[in-house]
Amino acid sequence: MSNVLATVVLFFAIFGLVGFSEILHRRGLVSAEISRKIVHIGVGTLIFFAYPFLKGPLPVIILSTLFIVINSITLMLGVFKGMEGVDRESLGTVLYPLSVLIITFIFFWDRMIYFTSLSALFYGDAFAAIIGRKWPLKVFRTRMGTKSLAGSLTLGVIVFGILVVIFKLNLFAALVLSILAIALEAGFYGGIDNLSLPLGLAFFLFYFKQSGLSPNFVYGFILAFILAVISISLKFLTFDGSVVMFLVGVLIFSIGGVKWGFPIITFFITSSILTKLVKGKSVVKSGEARDSIQVLANGGLPALFVLLNYLTPWKYWYVLYIVSLAVVNSDTWSTEIGTLSKFMPRSIINWKELPKGSSGAVSICGSLGGFIGSFLIASFLLIYGFNFKLFFIAGFAGFLGNIIDSLLGATVEVQYLCRNCGGIFDIDTHCGEKLEYLRGIKWFGNNMVNFTASLLGSIIAALIFWIGGIK
Repeated sequence: MSNVLATVVLFFAIFGLVGFSEILHRRGLVSAEISRKIVHIGVGTLIFFAYPFLKGPLPVIILSTLFIVINSITLMLGVFKGMEGVDRESLGTVLYPLSVLIITFIFFWDRMIYFTSLSALFYGDAFAAIIGRKWPLKVFRTRMGTKSLAGSLTLGVIVFGILVVIFKLNLFAALVLSILAIALEAGFYGGIDNLSLPLGLAFFLFYFKQSGLSPNFVYGFILAFILAVISISLKFLTFDGSVVMFLVGVLIFSIGGVKWGFPIITFFITSSILTKLVKGKSVVKSGEARDSIQVLANGGLPALFVLLNYLTPWKYWYVLYIVSLAVVNSDTWSTEIGTLSKFMPRSIINWKELPKGSSGAVSICGSLGGFIGSFLIASFLLIYGFNFKLFFIAGFAGFLGNIIDSLLGATVEVQYLCRNCGGIFDIDTHCGEKLEYLRGIKWFGNNMVNFTASLLGSIIAALIFWIGGIK
């Protein structure tokens, strides 16, 4: 009965808060962003205030689910302009309750994880935005948005303070976790940080409570940080790309160790060098050049396999991890090496000549490079004690994934033409103006092609294991 009463009281309190912030905005008393942050902070405070009176997580789960539906509808209809932040496109109002739902469902009874991860969302993210806009110190601009140094430091201080003051964590551990929280917010845009920050921080807190700051974790953290600094210094990656690569690196290096770390380092170093060597030789450009989205397109699936292996150990997760990397390495090698060929590549669909670097274009030189690139990554299976059968399956699955990448690029990948510079892109703006649509599914860019090909290559390998009874 107390849970029913708590659900009803919380519902009307939250709805009243949303209505109050909307009235303030419509009367011109606060900006859309401040109205949004009033809801951000207020809802979190209501949930924390109600926590001691709840008999279980059900009221928060019910309300989170309800507000996911309500916020999705109001976002589409544009009902609460203040809460939605009309000055920028954002899914934050939907992802905010989704994060609360997931963390409440998993970690409600773990006070440290529950309060720290949600405090980062409720207070850290909100005050980071407010302070970052007023006193930014330094602004990092990317294609997808901006982040400020002051905002990131504000978030880090809040998380650090909660861990040290409330939960009595040692200073070094609190500092490491605060830096991870900063990266989880700084690398994502458009409201996605409402999901990445609390969920990512909750996972790292869970890992810390299970294993502590083991040497593996510390070494992985330092190595990932060094690679991120090198990447942005040499302009291999954008600012947000380096931040996300740091997070992916921490996850893979610290949880997986050397066995999982070396293959992705090999992919990153060789692909970055090849890209630099052939820069300017392709007339076809990607509109999403090595930023956080591209890092996730290439490294997100391998990171997922590392995470799955941590949660449910299975030796074939490593094989699928290798296949996913073999696909993206094969694709990068075939694309970059193919541009060095003296002959024009041809369409994989109709065999007509295409400009170098075109989506769906293949060549003998590029295909040979892709074949070598795939088997280079697959060779780590031999290094770490797997048999030749799995080595060949992984190598061919990686190369097959590259072929799938070309097929997708030739059929469904979107392409736009820039009349000013003559470049072909997978985004619809360049040189300060809208581009001419050529073909493809408009939301299916090069990064989506890469991720899909990597996923399908891994699925093909898994099917071969299952059907053939491979061990």
